Amino acid sequence: LYWASCAQYLEYFPRFYLLIWTLKVGVPRVFQFFLGIAPFFVGYALLGMTLFGDEVELFGSFSSTCCTLFAVVNGDSILDVFDALGFF
Repeated sequence: LYWASCAQYLEYFPRFYLLIWTLKVGVPRVFQFFLGIAPFFVGYALLGMTLFGDEVELFGSFSSTCCTLFAVVNGDSILDVFDALGFF
């Protein structure tokens, strides 16, 4: 609530209005993107949990599978996951 009132106050300054306007335009589009990609990511996580859940602890639950696959997609822990799966 405080953030919203602070944003309304900053609209009166031209330098900060560009930031507020960008957020007003951009946040709904980002939300639409996440809403559109969510079914694919949930399916990706369910597939990973189904295929590797019994073998590897990283895929043992839905939340840990989501975290692991998000890290793999971003390239953070590819080698760690591949080692756990026995690919190398």
